[in-house]
Amino acid sequence: MTRILVTGASGLLGQYLVRHLAAKHSLLCVSRTDNPFADLQNVTYVRADLTDFAPIKVRLEAFQPEVVFNCAACSDVDRCEEQRDQAHAINVELVTKLLTLSFRKLVHYSSDYVFNGENGPYTEDDKPDPINYYGSTKFESEKVLTDSSRQGLSDRDHLIIRTSLLYGALRRDRHNFVAWVIDGLARGEKLEVVDGQFATPTFAGNLARASAEAAFANQSGIMHVAGPDYFSRYEIALRVARVLGLSESLLRPVQPDRLRQKARRPSRAGLKSNRAKTILGTELMGLELGLSSMAEDASRFL
Repeated sequence: MTRILVTGASGLLGQYLVRHLAAKHSLLCVSRTDNPFADLQNVTYVRADLTDFAPIKVRLEAFQPEVVFNCAACSDVDRCEEQRDQAHAINVELVTKLLTLSFRKLVHYSSDYVFNGENGPYTEDDKPDPINYYGSTKFESEKVLTDSSRQGLSDRDHLIIRTSLLYGALRRDRHNFVAWVIDGLARGEKLEVVDGQFATPTFAGNLARASAEAAFANQSGIMHVAGPDYFSRYEIALRVARVLGLSESLLRPVQPDRLRQKARRPSRAGLKSNRAKTILGTELMGLELGLSSMAEDASRFL
C-alpha cells in the first residue's frame, strides 16, 4: 500500500479522492471538520487547522507520506477578495509548508481563474494573468512549486492540476454552483444566474479518478483536467434543470454587474484538457453524465 496524505480531505474534491483511494492505499486525511470517513478502512483522520502547521507537522512526518494530494484551499472567490491574509495562508503558504515534508510526489490543485478570461478556454501553454485575488493566490502557489524544482528539489516531483467549476454532492458540501442550483430549484426558489461567465464544468468524482491516475502514472508539471463542455453559468443551470427534471422557469439570466460580486470573474474562463485526454485512460465526463454520476453518489453517501 502507498502511504498517501490528503489535505482538505473533508471538502468536495477531498471526499471523492479519499473514497477513490481508500480501497488500495493507506491514507492520512487532515481537515478542519468532523470525520466524514467513519465507514472506510485504511483511513486515519486528523481534525486540524493546516494554517497552524507546526502542531500537526510531527504527525505528518511520522506518517512518512509517499504521495501528497493537496486539496486544501480557500476557493470562495469573494471571501478571498475580502480576507486576503487567510486566503494567502491557505492557498499559498500551506504549499510552502508542505514542501518541508519528505515525500515522493505532491499533487496540487489550481484553477482556470489563473487566466484573465478574455480568450478561454485555455491550454497549459497559455500565459496566466489573474484578475482577482483568488486567481492570484492559485498562480502564486503554482510558482512556489515550479520555483522549488528550479532550486534543486527536483527529486521531489510535483503535478499541478488545474480544473474548472467543480461540482458534486457529498457530505456537508453544498457550496458548489451546481449543488446551489439543484437545491434552490428543488425548494421552488427563483434563481438569478449570471449569463456571460463561461466555464468547463467538472464532476469532482471524475477529477478524483483522473488525478489519481495521473499521479500514479508519474505525470508531472501542469495538466488541465476539466469537463469537455463549454457553457455559461446560465446554460449550465438550464441543463441541470432539464437533466434532473426541475423547473427551468425558475431560472432568470442576469448580467454580472447586477450581482454586485466583490471580486471580478473571468468572462470566458474554462480549460482545454487535450494533454489529459491524450495521456489518461480516465474519460472526462460531460455535464449530463457528470450530473447522473453525482445523483448516484448522493444516494450512496448522503
